[in-house]
Amino acid sequence: MHPVLLLKTVHLLAASVFFGVSLANGLLKTAADRNGDWLRRDWAMQQVLLNNRLFMLPAALLLPATGLVQAVVGEHSLTQGWLPPAILLYAILVAILAWSFRAESALARLAHSAAADDAQAQAEYISLSRRWSIAGLIATVTMIAVFLLMVTRGSL
Repeated sequence: MHPVLLLKTVHLLAASVFFGVSLANGLLKTAADRNGDWLRRDWAMQQVLLNNRLFMLPAALLLPATGLVQAVVGEHSLTQGWLPPAILLYAILVAILAWSFRAESALARLAHSAAADDAQAQAEYISLSRRWSIAGLIATVTMIAVFLLMVTRGSL
């Protein structure tokens, strides 16, 4: 396989994993929250943390690496065209991701304590979950915008 095609393939796979795991984590947590069982919430948050370690973080690291190499190899300007807005949106995603990883770790600890009937942990979990959901919505919209820029190269 040609090296540029391999780079593009890895980049697209990483973007798909990044987006897919993000959606899966949101659906997993939301389903557990709607069930109302603190043991299910605890389990779901442990799965979210595992998904982050195994899939989300590697994809998040591969995306800028493969993207930058493609830009250099393809002689694209990082300061013109569709790349600057895509890079800015990805930087926003990374900031949201960093906050979300910390929030998800806290949610996992809180869910575990809440499963032991800790009323304070239950209240804190619910409060942090609201902020996590808002961040997730913003991240999803941002990811869709990055995908659109990547696919259309800014020519909608």
